[in-house]
Amino acid sequence: MNERVDVLIVGAGPTGLTLACELISQGISFRIIDKSTSSTKASRAIGISARALEVLHHFGAAEPLVARGVRCGHAYFQSGARRTAKISAATVRHCRFPFMLSVPQSATEEVLEHRLTELGGTVERGAELVALDVRADSVIATAATADGASEESVTAGWVVGADGSHSAVRKFSGIPFDTKEAPETFMIVDVFGERASTDAGHYYFHPDGMALIAPLPDGSFRLAATVHGEQGRTATLEYVQELFDRRTGSGIRVRELRDAGWGVATVKVRTGIASRYRSGRCLIAGDAAHSYGPLGGQGMNGGIQDACNLAWKLALVCRGVAGESLLDSYEKERLHGASLAMQAATSQTKLATIRPRVLRQLRDALLGLGTITGLLDRLLVPTLTQLSISYPVESLPGSDKATSAQAGRRVPDVAISGGSATVRVHDLLKPGRFTALVVGVRQSDVPEIERIAKHFEARHKGLVSPVVLGRETIALSLAGIEQHVDAGGVVHDELAADQPAVLLVRPDGRLAGRRSLARAPEFDSVLDQVLGSTAPLAAATR
Repeated sequence: MNERVDVLIVGAGPTGLTLACELISQGISFRIIDKSTSSTKASRAIGISARALEVLHHFGAAEPLVARGVRCGHAYFQSGARRTAKISAATVRHCRFPFMLSVPQSATEEVLEHRLTELGGTVERGAELVALDVRADSVIATAATADGASEESVTAGWVVGADGSHSAVRKFSGIPFDTKEAPETFMIVDVFGERASTDAGHYYFHPDGMALIAPLPDGSFRLAATVHGEQGRTATLEYVQELFDRRTGSGIRVRELRDAGWGVATVKVRTGIASRYRSGRCLIAGDAAHSYGPLGGQGMNGGIQDACNLAWKLALVCRGVAGESLLDSYEKERLHGASLAMQAATSQTKLATIRPRVLRQLRDALLGLGTITGLLDRLLVPTLTQLSISYPVESLPGSDKATSAQAGRRVPDVAISGGSATVRVHDLLKPGRFTALVVGVRQSDVPEIERIAKHFEARHKGLVSPVVLGRETIALSLAGIEQHVDAGGVVHDELAADQPAVLLVRPDGRLAGRRSLARAPEFDSVLDQVLGSTAPLAAATR
């Protein structure tokens, strides 16, 4: 039966599963198919950033995943036999997940698929996309069973390709994706050895190349190292032991090697970013849209954030609240994020593989100075956690530099009340809705606050939720306005909210703009631009 759905998701890796969980949480009909008959059994991508964990927290998947991983709060840098630098996640502020989580991709997919099942969804496995027929108002996809014995047509409003670097959706929709082979050859394996596990990552710089060791929850270690030679060289126990001894001096005695997902052999990686993320009714996300080097954990984390950015926009379009032009901002914003991730991954690899002795000595000295001064934490931790990525104002519909200097930034997830029922700012955000965060207000501002709440209810019913977050409790006569107290003033300080103002926060927790109380109705034009319309809109309900 070819029953139409709003969205067809192709690919049930971390990106596709995140998108599915986000969409089902917002009441959007979808199907998610994957040509594999089961989720991955390999460890593959093991690092989940603080920002990605915030995204997974939206629909209840972060906490069970954290319980299965290793919280890495530090990273150490060693050059030769000398430790040169250290960075610490202790500097992370206003985030409920101040660490990098090390957990096998197999566990990530298992947790996400289990959560999708709890929410009422299911993955259709053994179904491979073999054709797309894109029409004016829909896409007809043809999926074949794993044995090719039968085919089924699926009609969807939109198709999202989360189907990896060899994406069928990307190919059928004609989106260019030029990649190039990285100059380095890598060995990426999991190692069981005679050494206690740790809660830190270790980077080793050596004239012959670099090595990274990260702990895994089963007591093994991920080893990623640049090596000499061509792709395909088998990594024997003796070869890996010799590399450990020469590069790291870690004292690990290798007992067993496990395929991390790329074979127990040297590999070449290809890097690149698709020139477009959308072609008509087809969109791509995750590895289908970008491919980075193995350092920095950018790939899977970028895919999870692709899904977060796309989900709320697709939901509004599918519900008829927003026009299709809203999806163009997905491409603009996530292309920007991909460019930053590529720069981070490339820079880390180049820094780690410097060969001239003088330059290595200079690098080590600067890293050591950065540790002493705290500059290294300030520079690297926001990038590794991906909490600092902001979208440029020009990519944000309805935003302007004059009134939205902070537009595009992630709103800090500050704890705003103590005790056993701690509430954080991100807890105030409603799935699929904008939040009008009213800050810096006093009792005398109540009439204006209630006027604003009535205005949003009348003109954008169900789309904007007003929340008062003042420095002290005020008495509101209008029912239905949520109120919390920023007793320490941390949120106000972080957002420079010295005067009464309304901060419009997007469903993904990013700031869309700011206005004074008197100018809050100007958000009508902002929302009209975000939603791709100049006419008043009311959110449709399901």
